[in-house]
Amino acid sequence: MFKYLIIFMLVFGSTTVKAGDSNKLTNKEISIEKLRNKAIAGDKEALSKLTDIAELGDATYQYNVGLVYDITRKDDKEAINWYRKAAENGDVTAQNILGNRYLVGVGVPQNYKETVKWHLKAAEQGYAESQSSIGDAYYYGRGISQDYKEAVKWYRKAAEQGHGNAQYNLGLMYASGEGVTQDYVMAHMWWNIAGSSG
Repeated sequence: MFKYLIIFMLVFGSTTVKAGDSNKLTNKEISIEKLRNKAIAGDKEALSKLTDIAELGDATYQYNVGLVYDITRKDDKEAINWYRKAAENGDVTAQNILGNRYLVGVGVPQNYKETVKWHLKAAEQGYAESQSSIGDAYYYGRGISQDYKEAVKWYRKAAEQGHGNAQYNLGLMYASGEGVTQDYVMAHMWWNIAGSSG
């Protein structure tokens, strides 16, 4: 049960669409969403269509096939297989999910070097959650050499995009003077911003 709760948090923490954003979806995204939702509801034909297109190398479809296996089939091996294909084809959400999976060891052996590898790919594409995770990796020295200045750099990138945990952690860095000159005003500022981020 706990394993599936972690999977749910890892997947849906990365894929939430905010209210009011649905009008920003492209026709392709709407089509994928409809097929994915039908497949999740048990429609084998919808899963077959998703899979057929995913097998042609479309990263977005590959990610969504992985998501279906993750949610409905509880098949870690198949979900990881599709997430990996999507991640290798540049899908930042799949890269982030793989990074998280390797961090906690869900469906794959725990491996901090793999965590850094996948989060770094997404972070370099501007994915805030992965940027914050790279900040954590540098801060704790997990999978990479500990470097507080690099932690600050990545926390700042994510914080400037509105990532609440990164904003809070950046405040901690300023309060402690790790990686930056100690500055309580800046610490307070980042904590206030994090607090208003939710």
